[in-house]
Amino acid sequence: MLEVVMLKVIPDLTRDQYEILLSLVSSEKQKQINKLCFFRDRQNSLLGDILARVEICRITGLSNSQLEFAVNPYGKPFLVNNPQTHYNISHAHQQIACVIGDISVGVDIEKIRPIDMEVVERFFVSEEKEYILSAQSDLQNKRFFEVWTKKESRVKCEGKGLLESLSAFSVLNSLELEIFYHCIYDTEEIMGHICSSSKELPSVREIDTAVLLRHASSLK
Repeated sequence: MLEVVMLKVIPDLTRDQYEILLSLVSSEKQKQINKLCFFRDRQNSLLGDILARVEICRITGLSNSQLEFAVNPYGKPFLVNNPQTHYNISHAHQQIACVIGDISVGVDIEKIRPIDMEVVERFFVSEEKEYILSAQSDLQNKRFFEVWTKKESRVKCEGKGLLESLSAFSVLNSLELEIFYHCIYDTEEIMGHICSSSKELPSVREIDTAVLLRHASSLK
């Protein structure tokens, strides 16, 4: 099982909606969210958590009050009372991605923007550098974020955090390692991939804020 839900954060939450959703997450999560400086960051962090809760409850049959979360020694979150259900969240601008699976999985989405190509020299291996820099200039940014989101999704899948250097592996020779990347979003503005040990193509569906709010009403 690999399921991805892409949430388009349109419209933004009202203050009342924000406070209602905030009451549905743990007090520890509330503190983490409220430490963020900007409303968009607080909103996206909260919506990612709510999206994960809605999907986990749907798949496992657990209620929101039964969900117990923790993080591994490197900071990757997991579900304590249903560890066979794996999930991961990523957000970029007005998009949030949540992936649920029955194996460890990671997801990363990024807003495509101009990049100083010196970053390629710092974080990528030689074949990745060649793949990016050999492209026409108008395609280099797109290829950069293709490689970057694959790398980030793999680091998140393996759950080792910053202990795993992005320059320690290539995403262009993954099949021999039985590591698989699936593109879940590819537009002029957003690029996204998931990583897992499964060849299975994920199901991907898109919703907006209004739909999530309707689903979140079942969490109360």
